[in-house]
Amino acid sequence: MNNRRAIYILVGLSLVLIGVVYYLQTNPEAASGGAPTPTTAAPASTTLWTLDPTKVQSFSVTANETKVTFAAEVDSAGVWRITQPAPGPASQETLGVMPTTLGSLFVTQTITETTDLTAFGLVRPPHTLEVKQSDGTTFKADVGKKAPTGSHYYVLRAGETNTVLVGAASLDTVLGFVTAPPFATATAPAAVATLDLLPGLATPTP
Repeated sequence: MNNRRAIYILVGLSLVLIGVVYYLQTNPEAASGGAPTPTTAAPASTTLWTLDPTKVQSFSVTANETKVTFAAEVDSAGVWRITQPAPGPASQETLGVMPTTLGSLFVTQTITETTDLTAFGLVRPPHTLEVKQSDGTTFKADVGKKAPTGSHYYVLRAGETNTVLVGAASLDTVLGFVTAPPFATATAPAAVATLDLLPGLATPTP
């Protein structure tokens, strides 16, 4: 009788233990003292926007603290011109590759729990990036601070709630246009050739 009772107790304890394990697995916040556990999606080979580089008509980047905006647009002949902060001819070599650059801003990771954007510098984002296509489509995103490694920026696309990580190399180039707009290099005026009279020769008298 005692052996049977002991077996019942062991079975009961086993069932309780299984229940506890199952609960903790399905409710990970309980195991961490009630604090939600941030999760991140696995790295994916995707781009920030699904824009068409052949349709990019203009783009702009704004430094939100200083309210300074750099903006440029391309005409039907493929010639780029800077419109802000001051109108002027642009370096075609620099801006000519921007549609491809803007279309290949790769997202390396999506952070799925970003209810508090303070840690990512996105409550008051330092920069806002916007791209417009010839078909009327507009893409916009806020660029926060760099991740601790310095190789990525925290970015929040317009209309979304999840922060993504975007490589810093290409973004640094775009953000740098605010302080150093790529205007076309001015051509120095041609030197005027002069002919000096030889020493000892007087100016001819008409």
